[in-house]
Amino acid sequence: VLPIAPFTRLDPPEGVPAALVEEVFKAPSGGGVAALDREAKRVIIAQVASIVPPTPEEIERASREIEEALRATLAQDLEAYFVQALVEKYEPTIDVAVVEEVFRRLGATDQF
Repeated sequence: VLPIAPFTRLDPPEGVPAALVEEVFKAPSGGGVAALDREAKRVIIAQVASIVPPTPEEIERASREIEEALRATLAQDLEAYFVQALVEKYEPTIDVAVVEEVFRRLGATDQF
């Protein structure tokens, strides 16, 4: 029997298989769960000792992290859509000779 400190879905203890973590978070307090280890050679059994709700600070931090991740993802998506629209509208091409001349004048040694 190995007691494990409280953990979250996003930060499970090292060595605990994802399948067991998933089952633990479905179980009620005092409930038992089981799952195969990562090599599917052993069954690991766990009992949920207690369910600890997140603190207001943890909820606020998680909300901020999610909001930041969403903002970054939306910004990347908008940029990709904008670039795609420009490419479709203007059908840009690259004049390799002009690019190489710019590099030559800047003293770059690598070719485009």
